[in-house]
Amino acid sequence: AVHLPWPNRNFTDRAIPLRILAEFLHYQQRQLNLDIILTNKDTLRYHDWLQGDLKFTSRGRIFFEPTGPRSPDDYEYYRFLDFCMLHTSYASLQQNCDSVAETEVGPGDLYIARDERGRKGKVYVILAMLVNDDGERLFTVATGCSEACDFHIPLFNSNRRNPWITIDRIRELGEDWPHRGFYRLRRI
Repeated sequence: AVHLPWPNRNFTDRAIPLRILAEFLHYQQRQLNLDIILTNKDTLRYHDWLQGDLKFTSRGRIFFEPTGPRSPDDYEYYRFLDFCMLHTSYASLQQNCDSVAETEVGPGDLYIARDERGRKGKVYVILAMLVNDDGERLFTVATGCSEACDFHIPLFNSNRRNPWITIDRIRELGEDWPHRGFYRLRRI
């Protein structure tokens, strides 16, 4: 089972993959490796977050005013993650990923579909994959909403006990968006 608590208004479909990445790094005790490219194209590093206070230039660029180190505890880690989730768009999520060929798509990969500017779109996370003896693949995907909501498996079939869909069906989920494709979050 996958259950990520819904912490606040930032828990959207475009931010959920960042939360999954952050939980993975936390589990591996590699929190200092969390770096996120934000909507304004700045890269925010957890290590820098711990060294100073976050400030903005008059043009909205991020910098840190040194204040001395803060403790790398769970409170600071999730505060950092919350800020990153708030400042993530569909385009910036895509920038935090590498493109994946359809033939290589597997559990943990993302399907991102978005508009020209990357502010609107949809994100699906590949949760599971089945492969039969002929190499045919079926997938289970989960998503959130453009506004905060629970991470969930949408009902694609009339049978709730059958969440499996083909790669073609996944592609159809984003056919209304001009930019779409399969991606894999970069893991450090």
